[in-house]
Amino acid sequence: MFLADMPLPSLKALLCGGITVICEMCGKGASYLKTILVEGTRLQVCGDCSKFGVAPGSPDAEKEIPVVEARLEQREKRYKEKNVFERDILELVGDYSTRIRKARERKGWDHEELGKRLHEKRSVVGNLETGSIHPSEGLIKRLERVLDIKLMEKMEQVEQAFPSRKPSRGLTLGDMIKFEKE
Repeated sequence: MFLADMPLPSLKALLCGGITVICEMCGKGASYLKTILVEGTRLQVCGDCSKFGVAPGSPDAEKEIPVVEARLEQREKRYKEKNVFERDILELVGDYSTRIRKARERKGWDHEELGKRLHEKRSVVGNLETGSIHPSEGLIKRLERVLDIKLMEKMEQVEQAFPSRKPSRGLTLGDMIKFEKE
């Protein structure tokens, strides 16, 4: 190692007769320190810890900074507030029984054939077409795939029915007086 390549604290330690300096990563005393970049942060570390980073002038150092920025962006996306009421909520259509029956007839299948393709009993298909049972989510997906129909539709968002009120502070003396007058 050349004197010009040595970090300033290490150079001081060499010139001052072997004073030990502390590694910024592990805290161990060392006779010399190396300057490295660890996730975009410049650190003075001992020889053992130097393997955890890259030299500041190396091509790898330039690649490491975007990694940190990407991680920060991912963290911002994770912690971004989400309005659960803005999600698309899918709901089973009201006329699912007629849609299933018409799609089955269009394919030319009977209850038995559709039941085989859905891995369900013939009676389940008959009950679906009469509307006496509601299909599960798994069965809805299989029906949509096998019959090539849509049984789920986006539900309309309902506006808040009640106007927002200020939080109640409880019953006050003024409220009691109003009650007595009424």
